[in-house]
Parts: sequence; structure tokens; C-alpha cells
Amino acid sequence: MAENKNPEPGWSYKPDDTPANQQANAAQLPQPPSNSDPHPDQAKLSESVNWTASEFVSNHKDAKWHAGYLTVLIIALILIYAFTRDVISVVVISIMGILLLVLANHKPRQLPYEVNNKGIGIGNKFHTYEQFKSFSLSTEEAVGCINFMPLHRFTPEISIYFPPDEGDKILDIISRHIPNDQTQEKKVDRMFKKIRF
Repeated sequence: MAENKNPEPGWSYKPDDTPANQQANAAQLPQPPSNSDPHPDQAKLSESVNWTASEFVSNHKDAKWHAGYLTVLIIALILIYAFTRDVISVVVISIMGILLLVLANHKPRQLPYEVNNKGIGIGNKFHTYEQFKSFSLSTEEAVGCINFMPLHRFTPEISIYFPPDEGDKILDIISRHIPNDQTQEKKVDRMFKKIRF
């Protein structure tokens, strides 16, 4: 038997194996999942709102306000001395009254704020949602304010002021982690608002 001197190659040409068909066949193969579009839940977890606002609302205190404050302070000192005859108590209350007056005239700073799914950033401090039991909404001088009620009894309440255009987004993030309780505002806070402290 004669030896075949032209052996068939190990591959064969297929007329339909053109580059266009190769691309079409490759398109039918399973493709790896794309990571370019995050899962909606992952997008929510990465949500964050940043803004800059005053640390508190500074109410204008004119000469009439200062005169009224000093009048009340002097009357309180006279009554304390009349009932106790204790000069030390009068001196202590006087110092406290003056310090309170200085605090009332303190100008607020502009601070950076951030709200995300971990907590609230105020300046260089960060508070996790686990530190609060609820929050409430209020307005001061037509400015929106969110008040956070701490879990611990003697921890001071924290308030942040937010821009109106970002209000819905900020509240949506916070509401996922702590409940809204509009009955939590303290009587002391209401009193300070009434006297425009």
C-alpha cells in the first residue's frame, strides 16, 4: 500500500468560520457577571449626604433682651439673698448668670456635616446610630433641625441643621436606623426657644 505523502492537516477549514461568525458564536457563550452596576442594596449602603451649616441658630439679642435678662438675674439674686442670707450663693449665681450671658452671645461656627448609613458626622466627631434611641424634627428661625435623643439619660441631646433641598434624602437615611418621635423635645429646649436664647 502506497504511503500517503500528503497527510491531512490536524485542522480543517470551515467556510462559515469567518471573523464575523466567530464573534457571533462568542456572543452566545455565557459572559461573566458585570460588576459595573452595583446591587441596589449596596448602593443604598453607600449613600452619603455632606453639607456645611451653622452649629446652632444664633438669635439676635438686642438691648431690650439684655436689659430683661439682667433685670431677671438681679431679682433672682435679691430673692436668693433674702431667703438664704448666704453671700456665697449670691456670688455663685452671679458668676453663673454672667457666664450664661456670655454663652448666649457666642457666635456659631460653620461645621461640616455628614449623614450616612453608619451614623452622623459633625465636624471632627462621628456618632453612630446605636448611640440614639430616636430623633425628632423642629424648626428654628425657619431653619430645619433634626434633634437626636441619646440612649443614656445624662448625655446631651444633639441637633443638626440641614439644607431644605437635601432634607428628604437625609431623613430617608436616618429613618432606616432610628425611629422618629416628635414627643421627645424637652421642656427646657422649648423654654430656651421661647426666650430666644
